[in-house]
Amino acid sequence: MIHHFNSRQVALAALVGSHNYNLNTATSDEDWKYLILPTFDDLYDGIYYAHACNSPSQDFTVHDLRRFCQLLCKGNPYFLEILFSIKVYATEHHDDFRKQLIMQREKLASMNRPALFRACLGHSKEKMKNLRKGTATTKALVLQKGYDTKEALHAYRLLDLLERYESYEWNFAKALWYKEEEQAPLRALKNGDLQHKEIDKYLQQKLQSIEPLAKIYQSLPVDQETQSWLEERVRQEVRLSFFH
Repeated sequence: MIHHFNSRQVALAALVGSHNYNLNTATSDEDWKYLILPTFDDLYDGIYYAHACNSPSQDFTVHDLRRFCQLLCKGNPYFLEILFSIKVYATEHHDDFRKQLIMQREKLASMNRPALFRACLGHSKEKMKNLRKGTATTKALVLQKGYDTKEALHAYRLLDLLERYESYEWNFAKALWYKEEEQAPLRALKNGDLQHKEIDKYLQQKLQSIEPLAKIYQSLPVDQETQSWLEERVRQEVRLSFFH
C-alpha cells in the first residue's frame, strides 16, 4: 500500500469499480482511490491536491480527504462506494476513522438522496454522450463494437443503482452488489452484446424507467445531523494529523 503522495500522508485506500459490484472477471484490473491528508501549505493556500495514474500496471486516483467529505455530502456515487468497498485500508493512526465511516456507511449513503439522484443522472447522461468517443483504453472497443461498452455499462449501472436503492428499501450495500441472477443485463453490456444501433434506445429506455423515482428521491430530507457528524469527524482527522 502507498503511504504518501508528494509528502502528503494517505489516510485511507479503497478498491473501487467492478469488484465492489460483483461484476469483475478474471481479467478485471484493480482500480484504487487514495484519500490523503492536506499539508499545512495546502490548508493555508486553499489547495486540494489531486492526482491520477492510468497505466497497464496500475490505475488509481488520489483525493484530498476534505474533498471526499464534500463529495459525500453531494451524494457522489463514486465516493460513496468507498464506504462499501470490499477492500478498504487505513494507514497508521487512521483505523478508528475507517471503522467509524464503515459503521455509519448506510447513514452516509442516505444522507443526501436528492443529490445522489441528480449525481447519478448527471454522470449517466454524460457517459451516454461519450459512447462513441472512446478513451485511450477504449478506442479499440469503439472500433470493434461501434460504441464504448465500458461507458454503456457505467451509464446503465448508475441508473440501475437508483432503481435498486429504492427497491431495496434504501439499503445501499444490497443495491451496489449484484447477485449472480441479477447480472445478465450488465454482463450483456460489458460484452457488447447489443448492436451499436440498439444501445442508445436501450439506455434511453432505462433513463425513462427511473423518471418516476425523481419525485421520491427529491421528497426525502437531507440528514443534517449525519452531515455535521461527517464534517466534524473529517476536521478532527485533519487536525490530529499534525500531531502525529
